[in-house]
Formats: sequence, structure tokens, C-alpha cells
Amino acid sequence: MSGGEGTLRAIADAIAVDAHADQRRRHGAPYIDHPRAVCAIAADIAMAVGQPFGEVDAAVALLHDVLEDSPHHTVADLSARCGPDIARQVELLTKVGKGHDVTVAYYGQLMTAPSSTRLIKIADRLHNLSELHKANDDAKLHAYVVETRSFVRPLTDGFDAAARAGLRAAVDHAIDNALRNGAAATAATTTTTAGAGLYAILQPRPDTEQTLSRVHAMLRGGAARVQLRVKPTDGLSDKQWLELLVEVATIAGRYGADVVVNDRADLAFAARHLGLPVGVHVGDGDLPPRFARALLGSEALLGTSTHSVAQLREMVAEGSAGHVALGPIWASPTKVGHADVVGTDALREACVGAPMPVVAIGGITSTERAAEAVRAGAHWIAVVSALDGDDDDAVHLMARRFALSIAAARGAATPAAGDSL
Repeated sequence: MSGGEGTLRAIADAIAVDAHADQRRRHGAPYIDHPRAVCAIAADIAMAVGQPFGEVDAAVALLHDVLEDSPHHTVADLSARCGPDIARQVELLTKVGKGHDVTVAYYGQLMTAPSSTRLIKIADRLHNLSELHKANDDAKLHAYVVETRSFVRPLTDGFDAAARAGLRAAVDHAIDNALRNGAAATAATTTTTAGAGLYAILQPRPDTEQTLSRVHAMLRGGAARVQLRVKPTDGLSDKQWLELLVEVATIAGRYGADVVVNDRADLAFAARHLGLPVGVHVGDGDLPPRFARALLGSEALLGTSTHSVAQLREMVAEGSAGHVALGPIWASPTKVGHADVVGTDALREACVGAPMPVVAIGGITSTERAAEAVRAGAHWIAVVSALDGDDDDAVHLMARRFALSIAAARGAATPAAGDSL
């Protein structure tokens, strides 16, 4: 093997780039985006369920379909450049041929493969499921879902109970999200809403179409709740804000996702008057929760911000809010002069016995922090800056990574609830 272990990932990435040169995914994206995404997702879910994922694993993830897609790369070549262990795992991940018998034999072989190899295959399927909507092919989508349930989900067997439950939760989440994203599914409105997951907070763009495109990217990635940050400095009139809110709520309804507007209970009231189930999140200087509740009614989604365990318990006792945010858990990169950092110990204390969902917010800039907040007991994980890029595809992938790591961490934290076939 040429180079030290610290260079393995770079070597593998270079091989993958060469193997997939000029290749594109069915929906037109450069193919190299896929192995890189699989590597990131595998690392995320491994971290979320407490499994190791090192340099060798990253190399295998980057190379997982090189043998299948490039006749110029062989097991011997990979063995010489990356080592026999990596070559052997890549060979196990290589599916040669098509048809049911080939599929059965392929997954039968993977069932006895090392756990790291199976985890990479699971990550491969998770990414493919998240991208299927781009092909606009419901037949392919449903075939993938059937195969995932029949063959990919059982690859979690052999992991310890917590890891198995977490991985299955991630697979189930990916299936549900793919079905919501399907061409037929998005043509109809669903009233299903989640009770936990990725809470994406969006600062609207100056251009409405850019904002709506970003909302699509977040929801396709797996966000179960979207909050629009309405600020007077954005230059939009209340009428324009209401029009934007109506469009966002209509899009979110197709995904079964919640929509919340910050601060402005009046805008939420107007949207609800138009028949859209928009909620509001109020902060310290906004209309107090009890008045927002009186305005919006008992069924409206209503949240409020707190900055200490004592304050959170006051809001719980007051009883008007349906969920309470606690933060900043870590220093926030999006707010200057924010409240003192709360930390995960306070989050854990606040979540114990809380009769309503707790939203962790502030400084959740990585999937590692998201999973840590889940393990502390948070139901919702609010993410702001990590979903604030300029490229919708990058935001979609980042939302997908957060949603999967949140689902996996929650499943691993409660194996009894996620460990059934």
C-alpha cells in the first residue's frame, strides 16, 4: 500500500474521482457526489449509534462502487494502492449482475460481512433513497423501498441492541421520507405531522423563488418542521410576508411537515384564517405565550424560548406553549450577544419529566452535536447556520445528514421502541 494510513482517504477519493470521471447520476449530478455523500452519511450514523468509523472505513465508503462502475479498476489494483482489507470490503460491496437471484445472493453475502461493511451498504441505500425524487420515477422508488425493507434493513442484525435499533430507525426514516418525496406522494396533501426530528430555521432570501427552493431542499432532506425568521429588517411588507408564508405552508403540507413563523402571532393568525395550520414561536420580547394562545386557539402549534432550566419549568407550569426551546446549548454563530450558553447537562435536566417536547437550539452546527442533544433528551433539534449555504443540493444533503443522525441517535437511545422487524 502506498502512503500512510492518514492518506488513505485522499488516495481513495482520487481513485473514485478517476473511476467516475465523466459519469453522472440519473438525475444529472456528477457521480462522484454519491460516494462522497455515502462516506459522510456512514460517518454520521456510525457516530449516532456509537459505532467506530475510521480512515479505513472512509476509504471503503468512497470506493464502494468503483469495481462495479469502472472496468479499469480491479481488486488487485485496490489491494496494491489501499491494502487488501479495503479491497476485500469493496469487493463484498460490489453487486455484479441484475435480477432477483443475484440480489438474494448479494445480500446473503453481505449478511456475514464485517459490521463496518454492512453499515456502509446501509448508508449507500440511505443516500440513494434521498435522491430518488430527482429521477421522478415512482416505479423505481417503490421497487427500492421493497428491496430496502426486505434486504437492507436486515443488515442491521448482528449489531448490539442499541446500534441495531438506531440503524433501523435511520432506515425507516429514509423510507418514510422517500415516499413523501415521491412524485405521486407530493401531488397530494397529507395532515401527518411528526412529533420530533429536524427543526430547520430559515432566514428568507430576498428573492421569493430562492426561499421556496430552499424550503423544498430542507423538506426533501428530512426536516419535519420549518421556521421562517420574520424580521423587520428584511424589507418585506406584512402582505408580502403573508403571501410567502402561505406558499411555504402549502409546500410543507405536501411533506406532512409543520411550519412556524417566529415572533409574529398576527401572521400565523392570518395564515390560519386562510385555512393553513401555521404556528408561531415567540421569544422573550414578543407577545407572551398565553396571549398568543388566546389569539390562535387551542390547536395551534405554539412554542416559546427559554434560557435556563428554571425558566423552562416556568413556561411548562404556565401551560400555554406546546413546545419549549432551550438554548443556546452551544455558542450560536448566528446571534450576537445571545444569552449565556446553557450546555447539555442543563438540557438533560430540563428534558427529564418534561410534559411537552423540548427543542434544543443554539450552536448545533454538526451532526455530532445534534446526536448529543438527542441523547440528552431533546425531541427537536433546531439547526440554523448549517443549513444556510448558497447551494440547494448541498443544503438538501446537509438536512439529510442531520435528519438521519437524529433518527439514528433517537433509535439507539430507545432500542425497545425501534428494534422490531
